[in-house]
Amino acid sequence: AYRKWYAEQGKLGLQDEPLFPGMLKLLHDLKNNKEFHIGVATNKSRIALNNGLKKHNLNNIFDITLTMDEAKAKPDPDMAIQAMSKLNMKKKSTVIVGDTINDIGLGVNAGINSIGVAWGYNSIEMLRNEGADFIIKNSDKTISVISPYFGKEIATLVDGVTKLNKLESKPDQSK
Repeated sequence: AYRKWYAEQGKLGLQDEPLFPGMLKLLHDLKNNKEFHIGVATNKSRIALNNGLKKHNLNNIFDITLTMDEAKAKPDPDMAIQAMSKLNMKKKSTVIVGDTINDIGLGVNAGINSIGVAWGYNSIEMLRNEGADFIIKNSDKTISVISPYFGKEIATLVDGVTKLNKLESKPDQSK
């Protein structure tokens, strides 16, 4: 019943579609860096995602977008598997960055690295318990935290899949 109601809200353009502070600039920085593919993996409907992308003028920023209309809902790994296949990416070069246990669960179930962000819907404890490889606590620090981890200047996307060319070792969980 909830999924049906949520999908209806999306069709009507009534879902709240906030962007976390700093994410718009980060998305544009990623798009301008040709070494990355960026995408969205969401449990929203296609109509709801398209409404959100239009609202924030993000229609042409992503290399791939997947919703529960085209793939099994997260935490099932289907969205990550489809994105990696369509973008010709390997697991070791893919990471999901998300704010919910469903995002982290997708990463765990797909066998890809996952980064939880503490400014979203689920607590740090919940994200860690779900299996997040790393937690980012401050959105202003996203780039500086991820850069040394992935050996790139920028590499993150909330609720999405990002291609990383260099993934060497997992970060120290105590950070």
